[in-house]
Amino acid sequence: NKDIATKPNDVTLLLFYAYCPTQMTRAEQDKAIELCYKRLTSLNVTGRLRVAREGYNSTLTGSYSGIRDFTSWLRKEFPDTFQHTDFKYVDELPANHKLKGLKVWPVTEIVTYGFDPADAPLEKTGTHLSPVEFHKAMMNQNSIMIDVRNFNETLIGKFAPPTHSTSEEIESNSEKKKSKKRKADSEEVQVPKVLDPCMRKSTEFPEWVEQNKELLQGKQVLMYCTGGVRCERASAYLRNRGGIEDVYQLEGGIHRYLEAFPQDGGFWVGKNYTFDKRFSHGAENATVISTCVHCGSPWDRYQAQKVCANSRCGMEVLLCRPCERTKPAIAKDTLFCPLCSDKKKDKQTKRN
Repeated sequence: NKDIATKPNDVTLLLFYAYCPTQMTRAEQDKAIELCYKRLTSLNVTGRLRVAREGYNSTLTGSYSGIRDFTSWLRKEFPDTFQHTDFKYVDELPANHKLKGLKVWPVTEIVTYGFDPADAPLEKTGTHLSPVEFHKAMMNQNSIMIDVRNFNETLIGKFAPPTHSTSEEIESNSEKKKSKKRKADSEEVQVPKVLDPCMRKSTEFPEWVEQNKELLQGKQVLMYCTGGVRCERASAYLRNRGGIEDVYQLEGGIHRYLEAFPQDGGFWVGKNYTFDKRFSHGAENATVISTCVHCGSPWDRYQAQKVCANSRCGMEVLLCRPCERTKPAIAKDTLFCPLCSDKKKDKQTKRN
C-alpha cells in the first residue's frame, strides 16, 4: 500500500472475496458474522459483507486507516482464510461515495449460482492469469473468451481483443488463401472471440454452458468478471460439468486489468460496472459504448435506478440524465432493456 496524504473526509473503498480452506460450521459462520460486525462498527466502516459457510464477499467503505485496520484484523483473526486474499483498495474517493449503513449477513453462496457446490469444486477452478498474462493470452489465435457478468454490466464495457493473429502466428499469403478456401468449402461457422451469455442473473450460467460447450471444445478458454469471484465457481463448473479442460481466468478481474493498463485500457473498451457509488470506472481515455434506452444518446451510467418494463426481466436500464429529468416523466412501461427490446423487434418483424 502506498502512503498517501488523505483529506479528513476522503473515503476508501474495499473490495474482496475469500473462500475458506474448509467450510465453516454454522456456529463458526455465526461467530464470524458477530466478530466482523463488531469490528466494522467500531471502525465506522459501512457497506455490505456477505458471509457464507464457504467464505466471504464484500464491498465496504470507510477511512483510509479504518479500512486497512479491518483487513489487518482479518488476516490475524482468520489467517487460514485471509493470508493470501487480494484486498482491492480504492482511495481518495469523495465523501458522498461512502455507502449507507452496514449489513453483515449469512448467505448460502458468496455468488449465487444455484447449483450444488459439488458440481463446481474449487480445486477445479481455472488457472489464474495475471493481467499481463491474460492480455497476451487474448492474442492467441485459438483462445475464446467468456464474460461471466450479467448483461447490464457487459453493455457498458467489455474486452475487444484484435481478431487478427499475433506476429508469431501470421500465415504466409499462400497459406491464408488455402485457409480461406478450406473454410469456404466447409462453410465453417465463425465463432465470436468474446462470448457474452447475455445473463440476467448468474443462475442462468449452467444452462448456457450446456447449450454452448461444443463451441469451447479444443479452445483455450479465457474467463473474466469484475473482481474475480464469479469466475471461481464458473470456471470450476465449466471444467467439471462442461468437460472443458483448458480454462483460464483473469486474476483480480477487470479491476486489476485496468490498473495494469490505466491509460489506454489495453483491450478493454468502455467502462467496468461496479457495485458501489462510482457506478463504473474505466481507463483514462475510456469511451462510451452504450446508449440511453429512450433517446439513444451515448450513456453508460445507471444512476436513474430504472428497470426493464418487462416484469419477467427486471434488469436495470440505462436512462440518461436529460431523459431522467424530462417533464412529464417518461412512462416506465416504455423502458425496455436491449434484450427485451430486440425480442419485441423480432416479433414485429415476423408479424410484418
